[in-house]
Amino acid sequence: MEKPLTGHFGEPGDPEPIGLKVPRTKVREGARRNAAAVRDAVTRAGVKFCYAENWVYAPPIDKMRRLIGASKGSILELRAEENHSGSNSVFSRDWKNTGGGALLRMGVHSVGACLHLKQWEGAQRLGRGIRPVAVTCEVADLVNSDAATRARATGANRWISADSIDVENCANLVIQFDDGSRANVIVNDNGSAASTRASPRS
Repeated sequence: MEKPLTGHFGEPGDPEPIGLKVPRTKVREGARRNAAAVRDAVTRAGVKFCYAENWVYAPPIDKMRRLIGASKGSILELRAEENHSGSNSVFSRDWKNTGGGALLRMGVHSVGACLHLKQWEGAQRLGRGIRPVAVTCEVADLVNSDAATRARATGANRWISADSIDVENCANLVIQFDDGSRANVIVNDNGSAASTRASPRS
C-alpha cells in the first residue's frame, strides 16, 4: 500500500470541484466510504494490509529505539517536522490528483515514525503497543493567503516555490496516546530548505 490509502476525489459527473473549498463533511464521508470498501476487500481476501514505512529503519529512529531501551524510560513527547520549498511533482498541486497536500505527502512519514516509536516502547515496557486515542490537526493554504499575496506584490516571497492550487501547504498535527503522551507533527511546503527532525523527551 502506498499513500494515499484512499480519499474522496468526487463522483462521476459531479460538477463540484474537490479540494479545500468543498465542505469537509462531504470529503470525510466520501473518504470513509472508500476506506470501508478497502477494509472489506482486504477482509474478503484474507490478506495483511499495511504501509511499509521506511523511515522507521532510518539511523536516527534506530538510535532512538536504542536510547529508549537502554534508559527504560517513557517517551513523553515526540516532535517531528518536515519542510520543503514545494514539491517537484506538478500533480501535488491539485486535490483531484493527490487527495491532499503537504500533510498527506510529507506528514505521513513523521506520523508513521511517531506511531512506530510509541508502539515499540509499549511492546518493550508493557507487552502491548501504546495506541493513539485522539488526533487534532489544523491545515492551511499559506501560499494563496492574503499575507502571501501582499508579500508577492513587493517581491518578498520570491524564494517560495510552492504553487498549490487547492491543497494545504502547511499542517500542524497533535496525536494523544493512551498513556497521556503526545506527538507534535509539523509539515510545510513553504520552507526554504528541507529538514527532518524527530526527538524524544524522556
